[in-house]
Amino acid sequence: IMPEPALADFQSMQADFERRGVASTHIFGRKAEETRKRIAELIGAGSADEIAFKRNATDGINLVPAGLDWHPGDEVITTDEEHEAMNHPLLYLHQRKGLVVKRVQVSPDPAVMTARLDAAYSPKTRLVAMSFVTCETGTRLPAEAISTWAHAHNALCLMDGAQVSGASKINVSEIGCDYYASNGHKWLSGPKGTGFFYGKLESLLKLSPAHVGAGSLKFVDLKTGEAVPNENGGRFEFGTRAWPLYAGLGSSLDWFDSLGWDNVYGHVAELS
Repeated sequence: IMPEPALADFQSMQADFERRGVASTHIFGRKAEETRKRIAELIGAGSADEIAFKRNATDGINLVPAGLDWHPGDEVITTDEEHEAMNHPLLYLHQRKGLVVKRVQVSPDPAVMTARLDAAYSPKTRLVAMSFVTCETGTRLPAEAISTWAHAHNALCLMDGAQVSGASKINVSEIGCDYYASNGHKWLSGPKGTGFFYGKLESLLKLSPAHVGAGSLKFVDLKTGEAVPNENGGRFEFGTRAWPLYAGLGSSLDWFDSLGWDNVYGHVAELS
């Protein structure tokens, strides 16, 4: 749920936007972009260019399986404790494109987890896609070891961070994962309908957007037929957007800042 001060701020911006549209006097557009920078800092991304606003973690997760060029028989390794947000896109690709989905049992131990990955590996393994913290048992996977293993085997690494952002400290740059998807509406206590997707810039360019529109392309020429996507997270954003939602997420971050993130993470750990 949203903290009351953040909710009041968000509802004020949303009401003004719906009443006045682009003539609104609120600065929610600027605050939304500030929120993008703050999310990047919160998760340890290299820059705000690596962040795309989405509706939820499922939205972000889908960008990866939908954006890669799959061939029949290509393999992805996931776990036996994944949410539908991960399972359903992978199963859909299994049906549509012949993707082979392999599942390994979860473990918080790096040596155990990498041994299980070794057992599941084949030369056709192209992606490792797993929850950072599983929603079934709360197991915290050794994300850095998994990312390192994936890259050593020429595979990409996608982490579902729905149960991480806002609950414990994270640094995606140190972990080394290619992609990380999370929610604004869970432990960050933002408005429902907010999520974000992180991708290392070089990894973002490996994804072909399944949908594009006004705002997602860097260059368009109707005469020549050219259509070049943005070379940052903006390639996954387009059309009229609900900017007050992302500004409202910033209002929740304001509230957390007032508490102090070390206090927040310490409290969560103590409850655990």
